[in-house]
Amino acid sequence: MVILIQFVPRQIGNNGRIKDGQILVSMDGSSWDEIATITNWADTSEPKMMEFDEPVKSLYVKLVATENYGDGRDFITAAMINLFEDITKGEVETPEDIPEEIPTPDEEEKP
Repeated sequence: MVILIQFVPRQIGNNGRIKDGQILVSMDGSSWDEIATITNWADTSEPKMMEFDEPVKSLYVKLVATENYGDGRDFITAAMINLFEDITKGEVETPEDIPEEIPTPDEEEKP
């Protein structure tokens, strides 16, 4: 159950730093739900935080830039992306439908 995402931009240069974007989650890696919109993040190397009002159940998290800083190419760079869950409110909930081994979305698409 994700409660906060911390995005640490690249530390040198600004190519690929996120200005605007979306945070999406999925339980299966195929069907995605937007849970937050990123608006006008500063073009700095300082960490950015996105905290949710309620914990979000997910197996996959996708960070999508709709606009980025830099030379105009369409990509994202990051020094680090951290996902946090709030364990102070009791036991950590584990989705019952998590398989023993979680395939990445790319592995599922291979023949």
